[in-house]
Amino acid sequence: RLITTAEVHAMSSASSRRSRSILQAPIAFISEAIESCILGCVGGVMNRARGGLWSSPPYMSYWTVHILDRFYMAAPLAALFGLASGRRDIALLLCMCTWASFLVGWGCYFSMGRNAPGSVDKVRAGVFDWATGRQEASWDFQRSWVRDFVGMTLRGLVQTLPGGACLRLFGYGWGYAWSGGAMGLIYTLGYTAEGGPPQFGKGTAAAEWLFGLWISLSAVGLARLGHAEMASLRDKYAAFIDKSCWILTAFFGLVFWASTIFYATVVQSDKRNWAQTLFGMVCACLVTTTCCVVNWKRSRENDMGSISRPLLSAQF
Repeated sequence: RLITTAEVHAMSSASSRRSRSILQAPIAFISEAIESCILGCVGGVMNRARGGLWSSPPYMSYWTVHILDRFYMAAPLAALFGLASGRRDIALLLCMCTWASFLVGWGCYFSMGRNAPGSVDKVRAGVFDWATGRQEASWDFQRSWVRDFVGMTLRGLVQTLPGGACLRLFGYGWGYAWSGGAMGLIYTLGYTAEGGPPQFGKGTAAAEWLFGLWISLSAVGLARLGHAEMASLRDKYAAFIDKSCWILTAFFGLVFWASTIFYATVVQSDKRNWAQTLFGMVCACLVTTTCCVVNWKRSRENDMGSISRPLLSAQF
């Protein structure tokens, strides 16, 4: 039969829409990638601000400074996640988890083996010294670096695993939870950086910026993926990965508890650092343990509880 003019127009419109959709997909991807990188850089700058980009006013007390400057990173990170996901309720929970984790000190580890020969921190103890050993004056660079690398890796997991486990309960993936495990590597790379602005260019300054950038990108990327990342978890292989992640979360939860108990027995001259670190570790332990218990109980009620749907309602 003859094709009418209307049918020609309809076919032309359909072809035009397909062409636009083919062009729009890569453009949207590139746009979101650029936006995510910009947001990640904002997170990097704010983590550097938390680490000492500018000096606190002299009239502020120790506790005021250390309580507020943790929000320099916790609040923007949560805001970036909320902006990307549209979930302000979950963003608030992420903010509080991040703030509490930032109270845990890591000054005993972040030199990455580059302490002056024979120098030992006699003022503070590391929260993971029960596992890494207390640094001794006779240690060489390699032995000190291994100790610092392990300590920083565990410290990075304290930073992101509690909040990441909460995000998993709401149906998001594991990306943010494990991103903190790169902290030791990032600080090692920070000491190899050369050039750049003095406040961002080398050592802990570069590492703080890079770590803030890394975990911000992880949070924003997870928020943009939404629940899509976990949509394939009905597949047996993906379900195995999810279950393995929960087992690892429980394992590191036990490591956190052991570290907290050890650190509670430590006697050090810097009592304020001891108190804030202990508080942050207790919070990390409680959040991680609660997430594991919720997942376990829900899995008992439904064999697909941790796989086929978010473990918690979309609303509090």
